[in-house]
Amino acid sequence: MTLREQLNADLRNALRAGDERTKTTLRVLLASIQNAEIAKGKQELDDAAVLDVIGREIKLRRDSIEEFRKASRNDLIAKAESEIAVLSVYLPPQLS
Repeated sequence: MTLREQLNADLRNALRAGDERTKTTLRVLLASIQNAEIAKGKQELDDAAVLDVIGREIKLRRDSIEEFRKASRNDLIAKAESEIAVLSVYLPPQLS
């Protein structure tokens, strides 16, 4: 099973379970993957390229957290951190 197939399966499970946070995060991620495929010329991305897209999405959220801290927006910080938690599941374990 490819990583993209796993993301689609997890999205279906989140829809069935009514998990709004996971559902929304995975939909945004899948849209970013689709945009990356369009940029590559409608070529389906392999798992390594999908991992790159996930890494970019996490980096975007970390950058947003810094801006939210400057504006004292704790609600948006919590939302971005929960999205990072959902996305981090799909990354390989980090080396120590």
